[in-house]
Amino acid sequence: MCPLAFTLILSRGYSTAAFVALLLVCLGLIVYFYINNARSLPRWYFAILLAMRVLIVVVLLLFIFQPELLFKRFFTSSPQMLVLVDTSGSMGHADPSPGGPPEPRLELAKTNLRGKFLSTLEQQFSVSLYKFGASCQPISYREVRTLRADQELTDLANACATAVNEARQRRGRIAGLVLLTDGIDNSGRRTIEDVAALGIPVYPVGFGIHMEDDKDFKNVGIVSVQHDEFVAKDNTTEIKVLVDSQGYGARPVQVLFVGKDKDKPLATAELVLDTKKGAQSVVLRYTPKEAGRVDGAIEIPKLEDETRLADNRKPITINVTGPRIKALYIEGVLREEGKWLMRNLQTDPNIDLLYLVRSKEGHFLQRGNIKGITLTSIPTSLETWKRFDVLILGDVHSSLFTKNQMLDLKEAVKDDRGLLLMGGVAALGPGKYAGTPVEEVSPVYFGPATIGQENDEFSWELTDDGQVHPIFSNITEFFPTRGGVAEQPMQKLAGCTRVGAAKPQASVLARHPTAKGPDGKPLPVVAAFDVAGVRSLLVTADTTHRWYLPNRALVREQPYVKFWGQAIRWLASEEVKRDDKPGLTAYTDKSEYEPGEKVRFLAVVRDTQGQATGDATVLVSVIGPAKERTKLDLPKLDGRLGDYELKYAPQTHGPHEAIFEARLADQPLGKPQSVKFTVGKPDIEMAELSLNDKLLKELADRTGGMYSSWLLLNELAGGLAAEQERRTEPVKVPLHHAPTFFLFFVAMAAVEWFMRKRIQLA
Repeated sequence: MCPLAFTLILSRGYSTAAFVALLLVCLGLIVYFYINNARSLPRWYFAILLAMRVLIVVVLLLFIFQPELLFKRFFTSSPQMLVLVDTSGSMGHADPSPGGPPEPRLELAKTNLRGKFLSTLEQQFSVSLYKFGASCQPISYREVRTLRADQELTDLANACATAVNEARQRRGRIAGLVLLTDGIDNSGRRTIEDVAALGIPVYPVGFGIHMEDDKDFKNVGIVSVQHDEFVAKDNTTEIKVLVDSQGYGARPVQVLFVGKDKDKPLATAELVLDTKKGAQSVVLRYTPKEAGRVDGAIEIPKLEDETRLADNRKPITINVTGPRIKALYIEGVLREEGKWLMRNLQTDPNIDLLYLVRSKEGHFLQRGNIKGITLTSIPTSLETWKRFDVLILGDVHSSLFTKNQMLDLKEAVKDDRGLLLMGGVAALGPGKYAGTPVEEVSPVYFGPATIGQENDEFSWELTDDGQVHPIFSNITEFFPTRGGVAEQPMQKLAGCTRVGAAKPQASVLARHPTAKGPDGKPLPVVAAFDVAGVRSLLVTADTTHRWYLPNRALVREQPYVKFWGQAIRWLASEEVKRDDKPGLTAYTDKSEYEPGEKVRFLAVVRDTQGQATGDATVLVSVIGPAKERTKLDLPKLDGRLGDYELKYAPQTHGPHEAIFEARLADQPLGKPQSVKFTVGKPDIEMAELSLNDKLLKELADRTGGMYSSWLLLNELAGGLAAEQERRTEPVKVPLHHAPTFFLFFVAMAAVEWFMRKRIQLA
């Protein structure tokens, strides 16, 4: 800094020349009036009076004109360069060195810092040093020698932001930021986006090697795990695991599905490693025995001399539900019976329904949603038929099936799938199903296409078998028995489809009270077949929806809902009581999440009658590690009545708790449910030790910096040229101060008056 010039200015806007002229005139008058008294006064007394009068006039003029001296100062300063040293645990790893013994990464960084690197930078920049891991702290040059790789987390974005924010509080432009790191960031942040948002060029310097490039590298790792997130109790699910290996040749390894207790694997499979490039596949089969959340992991036990352990374990979560029956319902025409049955099954919390109805154009429209299944026509493969537990054929003509589709349907039923056959004008016999593979698995013979319909209203009668069959459990009082009347009569049905005789091994559960079949026996209306693994049910009446509206006050206890719900469960070999209580079931898709991974919140909601509902308000409160609370709304999931889902990105790491609540018209549905999960793990700092130069290079590209290996560290320092910052700054020096000058003026005037009075000077 040096002053270039100064200027006298008057803050009240007067002319400087006028001020100087008036000052000279006043001084001249003072000297003129006092010189006449010089001979009569002692010399020292005269000098004091003259000086005091001059001071009084000068102070008065300064007080009036308020002059200031204006200096211009010139500054030259160097921009700032921030140097950040990674002191996380992974920097303590010693990489193999071809020219000598292994040396820890942090020791290499310290050696280079204390060498030519910092001195070269300081010739151009004002250098500030920091150490970082989970946090970022400034350090002095002397502290570099004592640095330790002792932090359990690497948060590059936080380190850069902390250093830049601190530097911005100091004077001077920030020219850039040098990162000495291995790039292993496990913070879970959007590191590249967050650092780029700072607007500062970043010059990453990579320490470490790619572990897999080492000739002695040995590793067996899990590439990916594919599994069903939701599995019904007692159902077997497949967990597909992709495994990659290097350096072990052909040898067997165990792939385990372990729970949290790890006492005993939940499932195991053996995989023989090969020497081919690419991942191998192995399938584990797991059958949960209890409903609830199963938190576990797929693991491969550590092999001898294995270099990397980060990929030996991948956490998974399987949510085990109660019976969730997958049903496929096919209708050839949109009709009242199909519409009401579809609505009823969709509101059943234990049934997933996919409904296909033929449109006017001859195509099928899909309603309902089952994960991974989309159909626009009748299934064309046996594998597709087998993806369902119950198959329902409504008023659909046999001409819509090919011969192979019929055969596949029959094979699926023989492979333990339930079949429901419903009456209709184009179903059963009138639909020309006689002699087809469908008739082979039917409880009755269909008869010819001309067999016709019964059009008179009637109420079916329960047989002795029907009164004890699970399908009519707890609803027998609504139906008449042979020659009797119902205890609680219901609306009559508008006819039914005629069929032939029942098969010898079938059970007729309900019959027409007056009509006879071709064999002269009462016409079957409801018949069941359960022989040699084949389960099928026939319901020839096509207007059971007449029972629904008049009895809806009974809610889930009404005969329409119970009859069809119990029929589907019997066909699926799930003769269980439906979950008819209000409330919600809440899940997260995992129990452990990698940093940056989104959490899926899922809830299944039942209204006050136990029916799945999409009208509820579902809230989840997320409580973080520091007890911070975030409240979120869960939107309903399209196509899945009663299901709600939301994806959420946690901002903190550690244990979390999600508390779910559901309300319908301000009325709570069941009790709040708590689900716990964890985001990030400190141990992944040492689980992956390969240099992440991909992240560092992208970081340099996005910020306008440059990536460099530690071997070229000194060249990087020499290549960073700084543009010196030059500026001028005005400095004002006031020549007055109103209160001080006023007091001084009063004091001088009083003293002068006293001295003049003393010698009786006018």
